[in-house]
Amino acid sequence: YLSVDEGCIPFKGRVHFRCYNPSKIDKYHMKTFKLVDSTNNYCLKFELYVAIDEPTTSEFGKTHDLVIRLLREYMGKSYIIFMKLGNYTS
Repeated sequence: YLSVDEGCIPFKGRVHFRCYNPSKIDKYHMKTFKLVDSTNNYCLKFELYVAIDEPTTSEFGKTHDLVIRLLREYMGKSYIIFMKLGNYTS
């Protein structure tokens, strides 16, 4: 079982891609996207969000491209993938 998730690393240094969220304990942070083995919580791969407007390589958008980059080595190997879709209300 694999999980694709986002996370935050507390960081107060000076880089252009540092994020700010006043509702968090660590207001300044760097955003990461991680591929995690759900059985033992081991981080297999991660990507740092650097806020650069990259062109999309597919018709499905940037989120699709990110997930494909994280999962490329694990495709076709019978893994079950979990992802949180967002904070949607009906």
